[in-house]
Amino acid sequence: MQLLADAIDGHTESRARWAEYEQGMHGRRQLTYSRGLRALLGPNDVPEADDFVAETSDSQALALLSMEGVAIEPSLWRDISQVDGLDRTLLVAYQSGGYPAALACLQDGLGGLVTNANIEARFHRLGSLVGDGPTLCGSTS
Repeated sequence: MQLLADAIDGHTESRARWAEYEQGMHGRRQLTYSRGLRALLGPNDVPEADDFVAETSDSQALALLSMEGVAIEPSLWRDISQVDGLDRTLLVAYQSGGYPAALACLQDGLGGLVTNANIEARFHRLGSLVGDGPTLCGSTS
């Protein structure tokens, strides 16, 4: 994850390495079920990736890729999980107002636990994967 963080921060070599990683991993299995999870969820609860791709139109895929993303470091997530309901409030804030609203939500919700600078250092705006904004690799479309 350090490579991705460095790429986001603008490190040229890290961006190139991340782009190489993306090319190498394209089409490969990246996520798998942990032991027993599929049986616990049941056969119809989780769609297969191929089914999702087949049911997703080009416009839906473009909309998903155009969405701005954020990264929450594990230490910040532990802080969030200590405040009852903050995870749900954060999601609603992000869905309604993007990164600025989510950051304000965190600053309000965690104000007594950590400083705003500490929150900002562990809550990262990623940008969209397509469109006019920056990508994870740092290039623009």
